[in-house]
Amino acid sequence: MTINLTKPPGQRIAELLIKSKAEDGSIAYTSVQDDQFYNVAVGNYVANGGDGFSMIAQNKVQHLVGNLM
Repeated sequence: MTINLTKPPGQRIAELLIKSKAEDGSIAYTSVQDDQFYNVAVGNYVANGGDGFSMIAQNKVQHLVGNLM
């Protein structure tokens, strides 16, 4: 992730990459796409809007509770 702290909140992420597998099976990093959904694991505190992450609590598509394995 590349962050630009000179930008206003909500516009500071300049680049966000996710780890994936390339066609040849090697590890690759690809840019996050705005039209895709991604699974994200966070603790209950953050999932419920703690630490200023109210956008997570307000925009949950699916909220599963359980032990992380």
